[in-house]
Amino acid sequence: MSSRKKLKILILMELFIILAIIFSSINNENYINDISDQNSEDKLQYDNQFTKIKNQGYWNLTGSPIFINGSATGMGAQNWTWAESHDWCTKINGAYIIENVTIDGRDVDGRLIDIVDSNDPFIIRNCTLIDSDYGNYFAALRLHNTNNSLIINNNFSNSNYNGILLENSKNNTISNNLLNDNQYGIHLADYSNNNTIYNNTANGNGWCGILLGGGLQGQSFNNIIKNNTFNFNTVYGISLTSGSINNTISNNTVSYNTGKGIMLGSQCNNNTITDNYICENGDSNYDYGIHLYDTCNKNKIINNTIVNNYDSGIYLEDQCNYNIIYDNIISDNGINGIELDDRCNYNNITDNTISNNSQNGIYLYQMCEYNGIENNTINDNKNHGIYLHQSCGNTGYNVISNNTINDNSQDGIHLLNFCNNNNITGNLVRDNGENGIYLSTICNNNNITGNTVSFNNQQGIFIDNYCYNNYITGNTVSLNNQHGINLDNGCYDNYITGNTVENNLNGINIVDCDDTNVSKNIVYSNNQHGIALSGCNNCNLTGNNVYQNDEDGFILENSYDLYLYNNSVTLNLDHGIYLINTNNSDIVECKANSNFKDGIRLFGSHNITIINSSANSNAIYGIALLESHFNKMENNTETISLNGVSGIYLEGSHNNTITRNNINNNPIGIQLVNSFNNTISPNTFIGNGINILYGVIVIDDGSSSDGGGGDGSVKDEFPIIIIIIIVIGSVGSVASLAVRSSMKKGKVSYSGKKGLSKEQKAKAKKKGMLNFENETGELETIKSAKEIQKKTKSITDEFQKKMDQLEPKSKSQELTEAEKAELAKTEAEMEVDKQKFICVVHRGPIHGSNIYLCKHCETFYCERCAKVLKMKGEKCWNCENEIDIEITERDRNTLLEKKAVDLIEDIINEKQFVRDFVESNKDIEEIPQIKDYLFSLITLEELVKIDLIELSPEDKKRFIKELILLDYNERENYLDEILKE
Repeated sequence: MSSRKKLKILILMELFIILAIIFSSINNENYINDISDQNSEDKLQYDNQFTKIKNQGYWNLTGSPIFINGSATGMGAQNWTWAESHDWCTKINGAYIIENVTIDGRDVDGRLIDIVDSNDPFIIRNCTLIDSDYGNYFAALRLHNTNNSLIINNNFSNSNYNGILLENSKNNTISNNLLNDNQYGIHLADYSNNNTIYNNTANGNGWCGILLGGGLQGQSFNNIIKNNTFNFNTVYGISLTSGSINNTISNNTVSYNTGKGIMLGSQCNNNTITDNYICENGDSNYDYGIHLYDTCNKNKIINNTIVNNYDSGIYLEDQCNYNIIYDNIISDNGINGIELDDRCNYNNITDNTISNNSQNGIYLYQMCEYNGIENNTINDNKNHGIYLHQSCGNTGYNVISNNTINDNSQDGIHLLNFCNNNNITGNLVRDNGENGIYLSTICNNNNITGNTVSFNNQQGIFIDNYCYNNYITGNTVSLNNQHGINLDNGCYDNYITGNTVENNLNGINIVDCDDTNVSKNIVYSNNQHGIALSGCNNCNLTGNNVYQNDEDGFILENSYDLYLYNNSVTLNLDHGIYLINTNNSDIVECKANSNFKDGIRLFGSHNITIINSSANSNAIYGIALLESHFNKMENNTETISLNGVSGIYLEGSHNNTITRNNINNNPIGIQLVNSFNNTISPNTFIGNGINILYGVIVIDDGSSSDGGGGDGSVKDEFPIIIIIIIVIGSVGSVASLAVRSSMKKGKVSYSGKKGLSKEQKAKAKKKGMLNFENETGELETIKSAKEIQKKTKSITDEFQKKMDQLEPKSKSQELTEAEKAELAKTEAEMEVDKQKFICVVHRGPIHGSNIYLCKHCETFYCERCAKVLKMKGEKCWNCENEIDIEITERDRNTLLEKKAVDLIEDIINEKQFVRDFVESNKDIEEIPQIKDYLFSLITLEELVKIDLIELSPEDKKRFIKELILLDYNERENYLDEILKE
């Protein structure tokens, strides 16, 4: 066969193959659209079928730019047919291909490749178009009103304006191009919609890597910008403007741009920014990772990594509303993680991780409202975790909920200046450098609900400076270094309800805040007080359970018109309820039980009503009034019982009314010291060791008949019984008085809870004694038990010797009068000496066989105090050896039930000065302040007997002074004998 015939056969076969490809492929119109939906690898593979074009050369068209008008007709029209006539263009499978063209635009005025009014599919690839001219609509490649193209694997760099410019062009794909060092790498303008821009590199451009919007008409819709690199551009990496909507920006790297990473401005709505890496953008203020400006609404910012940008990570400004910021990592930015400014409303900030930013994690400023900040992790930011500032939420709620906010350098959540109507709920706020949640300066009507606020370095929740009508409810506030919940400085009409507050400094602390409502809180194990108020008026404290705090349950100072109702105040290590200089208040149906000092204590507080309350099993007094007048204790029928010293104690308190109370089973029912004109009638006394000690009554209910009995009770119809106890002084009792006196002046080193300090114990061990300072600062001692024991033993031995001498007498024989007198004397000496057994803990005498003697140093303890010390892990207060005493389960239960874990003050010699005065030569009138007190030591029955004796007033005073030196039985016998005569 001839070579010519062979050539014809080959040509026919080629034509057959081409026809087969044409008929088997998709139509030409859909080719570009189909490949625009594939990834870059698929497109490159799909495009390989077009590698065989009519020429494989390279064309340098410098000086000869390409202009194609797809709609041009007629002679000389530069349309696609004209283009196909050149070696640099071919048409395969219905698509025109421009390939391997180089154009240097230094001498070209305008665009290097300019295609207008085209709908035919075409491809531009492997071209190099550089250094195009400067002008708004100039570019290396411009597509104007041109659709259905694939621009792939080209270099459009070093142009003076645009690398690629699309104007009103749709359904184009721009892929794998290099667009460096232009003014704009890629620019989509004038309704350039439905374009796909992926896998391009646009670095170092003078304005931005890619711009959507601008031009004559602006908007661009429904474009996809993905998998691109936009780095080192002078202003923006990616910018959308002029109302560009419904665009998707995904999986791009946007870094090291001198200005902002991604910018949306002027009504760019419904765009999605997702899965981008945005870092190291900006070199001055206002350079953000992502910036939305001027009513950009309903955009989605999802799953981006936004780190190390110069200013804030994400910044919304000027009425950008209804945006979603979700699941982003935002860290190490120069200002805030996320910032909303100037009326940005209805935005949802959810499930982001926001950490280590130079100021705040999330910052809302100037009237930002109705935003939701939910389920974020916000930690290690240099200022606050979440910061609302300047009227945020002023007319509508922001919701801050279910966030984890920890380890921020200042506050976890901070609201400042007119931030109203916000909901802060369900957050975990812990380990922040200052406060957990802080509201300051007229932040009103906020709800702080259901948060866990713990381990913060200052307050847990802090409301400060004229904030009112805030609700703090259902929070758990624990282990903060300062107060759990703190209100200060003119914050009024706030509600603290249903919170659990434990292990803070004060549990709830309120200063200078009126009309506060504190109700149904559980407040326990705080390092100072449970609930503390100072300078607060018209406050309600109701239904709180306050227990096991290291100082007082309630301490209320310098306040008035407080209402305490139905509070349970127990097991606090000082007083249950303590009022200091607080007036015109009511304590109603409260339970102040088992506290380690007094149940209810008033100091300098007047016109207080204590009604229907209980004060049981407190270590010292049930109710104590000190320098408090015109108070009422009424109808406390829940009992004032089982207290360590007195049921009710008054000192320097006058004109008080104590009526219709049940005062039972206390060592002393009511004790009055220097207290006058008090009304004590009628009350029920059952089982008290002494019903009234040092009592003064000036108002009787008119009934003076003995109610009979013998069960230790004082019936309502018998208003009062006064019993005198005179205690002969001894070494132990005098020392006890000195310690109490010094304790009131704050000089004593003897601790009521923990004994001597380590230094003092060391001195005691060295000197063999317990040391304290007296009122003048001189060192005095309480001697150890050794000397007392020796003397006691000698008296005991002598007594036993006399008993042995009397033993031979038969039982029928009676002692002689002399022997009886000697025996009585010996017994009296022993009884006196017994009072010298002083417990070093409670500083009172040890009765009966209730003695524990330290086997190492022979220091005396009562058994109860020794057992309590052992239970508390204390050693001997003198020698610091272990306390060797058995504690049964019954002991343990009894001691715990009565809460006998603190010292009980010794009252036996509380008025030692009375004994000293009686033994002096002074007349009663010489010391007026003691006169009424001396008369109070005589019972009503004795005063009646004295009145029956015919004596002048002066003789009667001297006679009473002599009677006081006698004990009760001696006085009774002496008076009876005189009356008989």
